[in-house]
Amino acid sequence: AKDLTNWLFHKGHKNIGFVSHCGVDTPTIMERQVGFVDSHLEQGLTTNESMWITDLKSTLPLYRTEESLREDFERLNVFIHNHPEITAFFAVEYDIAKIIHYVLQQLGGEKQYTIVCFDSPDSMIDEYEFTHVCQDELTIGERSISILKSKFEGNHQIAPVLIPYKIIEVL
Repeated sequence: AKDLTNWLFHKGHKNIGFVSHCGVDTPTIMERQVGFVDSHLEQGLTTNESMWITDLKSTLPLYRTEESLREDFERLNVFIHNHPEITAFFAVEYDIAKIIHYVLQQLGGEKQYTIVCFDSPDSMIDEYEFTHVCQDELTIGERSISILKSKFEGNHQIAPVLIPYKIIEVL
């Protein structure tokens, strides 16, 4: 998340909206938020939490309804109107990036903004591409199973494992 935010800074963005679903208390989303903040601190900038929207629901399994999606569209529409200083959006996941893009299209301003996110679909047909962090999900899954197996076998000294990732730049 820090590297992805740094990518935005290197592209000249200083006012970046942070967009998340209401599941901010999950470890992966919290780590993305921390990386976003850390990147700002390294640049000598403070994060402006008024440019954060962290209550979207429609991407969460429990709330995947048309009504919830309409509410998220409206919430983002108001957010964008209230923050004309924003030039880029950091979405914590691909589906949120798609929602932002859709709202910006409806406002006629999708070309004025940069959107980055985590992950992207495997199929590029009918999918919009964003600059994103590409995680090695297969290796993550394999290492997770290995760690769980080791834990079940009595190994309680499990060290953190870092799996390489790439930032895939889409122009």
